Amino acid sequence: SSSHFQMAERWLCLLVSLTPGQTVLSHHSFESPLNYQNTLGDWTFLGASVALRQDVLLTPNVRDRAGVAWHNYPILSDNFEVEYDIQVRGPERSTQRQGFAFWYVSQNFSESVSESMFKAKAGIIPTLAKEHGVNLYGFKGQFSGHAVVLSNVVPELKEPAPRAYFVSNDGSRSVAANSYHMGKEKFVDFPFRNAGVVTLRVRYQPSSIKAEIKKKEQGQWTTVYDGAALVKSGGFVGFSADSGPIDDVEGEADRVSLLKMTTRHFGSGSGESVPEYHPQAQGKAAGDFIHQHSLHAEHNEESHAIQELTHMVFKLVSETEPLRNQLKQAVETLGTRISKLEEHFEAVKSEISNRSGHQLDAEFNAMKRELNSLSRYATTEHTARQRKMESLEQDLSQVKTKGTGVEHDTIKDQLKLFKDRNEKLQERLKTSSSRNFWLAVLAIGFLVAAGGGVIQKFRSLEKKHVL
Repeated sequence: SSSHFQMAERWLCLLVSLTPGQTVLSHHSFESPLNYQNTLGDWTFLGASVALRQDVLLTPNVRDRAGVAWHNYPILSDNFEVEYDIQVRGPERSTQRQGFAFWYVSQNFSESVSESMFKAKAGIIPTLAKEHGVNLYGFKGQFSGHAVVLSNVVPELKEPAPRAYFVSNDGSRSVAANSYHMGKEKFVDFPFRNAGVVTLRVRYQPSSIKAEIKKKEQGQWTTVYDGAALVKSGGFVGFSADSGPIDDVEGEADRVSLLKMTTRHFGSGSGESVPEYHPQAQGKAAGDFIHQHSLHAEHNEESHAIQELTHMVFKLVSETEPLRNQLKQAVETLGTRISKLEEHFEAVKSEISNRSGHQLDAEFNAMKRELNSLSRYATTEHTARQRKMESLEQDLSQVKTKGTGVEHDTIKDQLKLFKDRNEKLQERLKTSSSRNFWLAVLAIGFLVAAGGGVIQKFRSLEKKHVL
């Protein structure tokens, strides 16, 4: 799927950027989203902590909550570096006694506690401290190892003072949150609350540790601790947090989220030994009677099919999106060109109208109406004539069909009589036209003679008058 390719690309870029001698411990590193396709199966989440799509939520913005995100497998190195991004968001000013920590310790914390201990209930933080010794921001204060702790208030004073502490312990003492012992640890003031993404980097070497912190947008590191420390191979890493007692102050607590973690190994060997996790084989081992005969077996198959269909649809959408964008752009370009063409056509039409002195649109519309009228008239006349021809053809067919025997002789006699009469009429018309012609010639001659006589008479009278 696309998420797998993106994850592989990120790891490839990270490996390329490393200097010689460094190895990324992939099972002790992740980038959100954390899921079973990468390293989610390597972690244990307790209490309020949960892996979300965009980050790993350590504690929500609710008071009296504790959470742990703990890695199940040790780091097999005493020469490594851990770099992680966190984000703390909450009220602008808060005196809630809350905080969180990153641990590298010898004990596997997830094996020494249970989920029921962190179950949300009223007064969970005092109960954890009193009954189970979990008194250092979701972790036991009597530990063996090292921790980078970010706290919100000055111990015992309840004053807003965000600080980053470095705490080391060999198991001989108990360091409680917001206590006198916390004030004695190495620390640096650092405004990590509502500061966007904050990056912490801890470099572990066999006899020293260096812890640094900075805002991700800024390039300047602030040193929390840089000094001697005993680092042993085989330790476990994890995160813990609590949002402070419920009776501390009014208002919301901070939302603490983990965005990214990268662990680099500088020594020899692999640096980790984590079995590969195959989610597709989970619950399908040979002889798994419960999985094979579960009432929800069909539902699981349907869910898997829906998931595969979702991936296919997402792939289809992502692959066809550029094509849709190109098609949309081509349609918009075509629309623009058509609009320009219409404008040019209007300009040409206006110029022709001005030069010719005629309204071409009106004349063209009149011609179109006349042509339509002629077309309708021709169609009507053609239809009428076609009907007459069909009627005549039908009559002739009936005459041809029924014209036998006496009736046929009668019709034949009538046609012959009609022919004779027609010939007589034509002869009469010819005789009449000939007679009329000679009568007209005689009339014209008479008129000419009469006219000549009148003219002669006028001439004689004129002579007499003149003489």
